[in-house]
Amino acid sequence: QLQELYHLPLEQYSTIIMTDKSDGQPCDVIDVGGILRRADSNLRLVWASEQFKLSAVATTMDGRFCDVQLALPASPDHLEIFLRSSLR
Repeated sequence: QLQELYHLPLEQYSTIIMTDKSDGQPCDVIDVGGILRRADSNLRLVWASEQFKLSAVATTMDGRFCDVQLALPASPDHLEIFLRSSLR
């Protein structure tokens, strides 16, 4: 089995948006979110997916691998509007 390695300069980011797919390859969002959470607990992790009807703040039921569940279209503008309206 082939495993790809990614090097992310996490110190340059405050928010990371994860999707269900990565360039046509399957991606385990829960595993990736867990790795990022352990690497930097201050990151805001956003799971963007077509399966969500509405954007929502993630709960402890999500295993805390993400902070926000973002309904697509997952654009930076959409994320900013959602975060400003819901995280006051």
